Parts: sequence; structure tokens; C-alpha cells
Amino acid sequence: MTDWTAFTALPWQSEPLHLPSAGAPLSASTAYGAVVAAATPFRNGTRFLALPEVRFHQPSGRVGAPGELLPGPEDRSLKEYLHRREAEPFLLRAREPLMLDYSVWSQVRDWIVPLWQQIGVPVVPLAAELVVTDGQSQRVSEDRYLTLVWVLHGRLEVEAGGATLIGDEGDLLSWPPGAASMRGTECLWLRLLVPVDGKLAAKPVTELLLAGLDRRRGTDATPYLPMAEAGRPMQPLVETAAGLAELSSSAEVERSLRVQWASRVSAGALEPVPAPQRSELVAGQRVKAAAPVYRMRDGDRWLWAVNGHAFTIGGGDGLLAELKRGEVLARDDAYLPLLRRLHSLRAVEVVA
Repeated sequence: MTDWTAFTALPWQSEPLHLPSAGAPLSASTAYGAVVAAATPFRNGTRFLALPEVRFHQPSGRVGAPGELLPGPEDRSLKEYLHRREAEPFLLRAREPLMLDYSVWSQVRDWIVPLWQQIGVPVVPLAAELVVTDGQSQRVSEDRYLTLVWVLHGRLEVEAGGATLIGDEGDLLSWPPGAASMRGTECLWLRLLVPVDGKLAAKPVTELLLAGLDRRRGTDATPYLPMAEAGRPMQPLVETAAGLAELSSSAEVERSLRVQWASRVSAGALEPVPAPQRSELVAGQRVKAAAPVYRMRDGDRWLWAVNGHAFTIGGGDGLLAELKRGEVLARDDAYLPLLRRLHSLRAVEVVA
């Protein structure tokens, strides 16, 4: 596990850093499996506005439809895939691949949460990517995010902030916002972008306000006014400003932000999160706690959040107390629907 206490004692917010043998959230084989899962739909053609997003680059530029250039069932390991692609430099980038597999996502989430215990939870999500590359340089520029990169396989060389960082397997590289050049040799890395620009906090609020405004207007059509009214204040803009001011102090927006925040804390800010699983829990089975439940007051009810998903409930204290003590027998009573929901969100698991 990365020593986050030692990390935060360093000038991590202002200088490029190299932490040798810091450990990594994922093994190379697990991360490669996540890359294959993300890349599989893209072997059949380019997908637009989809997450995960996979891009393949060669020295000539981005390949629009990489097809079998991407890893597939014939590449049984990372080494086999790198061997198949050794003819020409390449870079395969999978953005937000962790959302496909809860076990992979939770490993990274559990690894990063101790950092939040040191510095606080970001109010906006992280961005995550896995990259497989050999000999292909990548120029990145993140003005609002601090970069954390774990080298999972091979060697990575980074030029950032006037410093040269060289990382081998198990090393952690970090640098503050700004441009950087990255070049890996038979390399697989995990990169997390940690938000550090305060202006990012306005984004979720703005999105909620605009969505509320659209619901009130009932149309997304652009308003037009006759030229004869050009000398007067544009009434639709005045109404929009008044609507935003009213919404900004509304209980509706405040509650939406509360739900969003509870979800983010329970996800460790690692979003998007994996979808719930189907629960077929029945009375007579025994379960035990598998993930923490975060609770916040929601009027006279409670807001519960687990693994990035939130819901409101009126009670449940007795069930939580039982889970804290150990295994719980699922009974055909009022708690069974709640237990099924917790099981679907992976807060509890069935004891074999």
C-alpha cells in the first residue's frame, strides 16, 4: 500500500515526485484484463460518446478503427500482446475502464481512500485511465488536475515541470498541473487525475441548475426576439437569470447536491462507478458486511450511500447494528428488501 502519510509530507502539490517501490493498486495481469474488457467492443468498430473510451495511436496518428490492433482473446497475457505489437511503436489508452468490473474498481478505490483521509475527499470525481504502450510518446496537458501514475509493468519516462522522472514496475510518479511528455517501454500504467482547481467545484452545481431550468422551461429551443425589441433588455435572458437565482437556493438543488456528495464519498470520488448486481438473496441465507455504508440526514429520513450509489430510507438502524456485530441471517421480514438492495450494491455478501 502506498504510504500516503509520507507522500503528503512531500511537496506533492508543487513539484514532480518519484516514489520508488510504492506498490500499486492493481497487478499488471488484472489491469491488462481490464484493458481487454474495455477494448473488446472497439474491435468491432469505433464507438462514439461511450465509456469506457478506447483510443489507439501509432506514430502516424490516431487509428480511427483499430480492430485487431487492439488486444483480444488471442492475446492471453500482456507479454503476448506486447510481443504481437512489437513491430511498430503504439499507445493504447483506455479511459474510465474501471467501471466495468467491481473487483478492479474497488481495489483502486480502497487504495486511494487513505489519501482522502489525509487531505479530504475531492468534491468532483477523479479521472482514470489505463495505458499499454511501447515506444510511443504521449503529450498530455492537465491544467486543473494533479497526476498520479503507477507503473504496473515495464518502464516509464516522464518530462514534467522541468524534471525527468523514470519509473519502473511498482513505482509511483506524480506531478502538479501542467504539460508533460510520457514515453513507456513495454509499459502498462494506471493514471489517476486528482482535481485541484477550485473552479471545478462549480461544474456539478451548474449542471444541476441548468437541468432544473430546462425542466421549468419545458423546451430547449433558443428564444428569438423581433428586431423592434432590440433596444430593450432581452426578456428571456432576464427570466433565465431570475430562474437560476431562484433555483440556486431551492431545496431541490440542495438535496440533489447532498445525494451527489454522499455517493461521491462512498465511491472515494472514483467515478463512474460499476452498475449494481442482480440480487437473488432469499430468506435463510447468511450475509456479512462487505463495504461501508455512509449515512447522512435527509429530513426525517436517512440517506444511505454504498459504492457510489445512494438511496433514502426511513429506518434500518437495527440491521446496520446486526451487520456490525457479524453475520446476519436473512429472514422473511421487513428487512429482507433492504438486505437485497444492500446485496445488489455489494454492501453485503452471502456467506458460503
